[in-house]
Amino acid sequence: MKTIKSNFNAQGLVRIDSDDLKLEIKFEASQIYVNVISVNPRNLKTFFNLSDLKKLMIDVADKLAFWKFDVTITWEGDELAYLGQHANPNILQKFIVAKNVEIKNLKGFAKLLGGRST
Repeated sequence: MKTIKSNFNAQGLVRIDSDDLKLEIKFEASQIYVNVISVNPRNLKTFFNLSDLKKLMIDVADKLAFWKFDVTITWEGDELAYLGQHANPNILQKFIVAKNVEIKNLKGFAKLLGGRST
């Protein structure tokens, strides 16, 4: 498996629009911004359970950190989490979640996963 060992300059905007998920993903060099517009977690729960989602998030965050990338996840104007190289989790988050995942708004994350998005 070939891995990326240096940054590359990616720029652009991708929109994902389905019945279950609407996202805007903006690329600016090594920073990626994911804006969750809406989500239907009832349908998404058939694909993921929370344990799977946590494992996936940790794996993605570790790979982002290795590749020197950062992702900022926002929803309803609030920053929910940082993943990747510059994530700065507190000690409890490092122990419970991972060293490359910083949860900024746990209540917002819970609301998002609970299906209260618009």
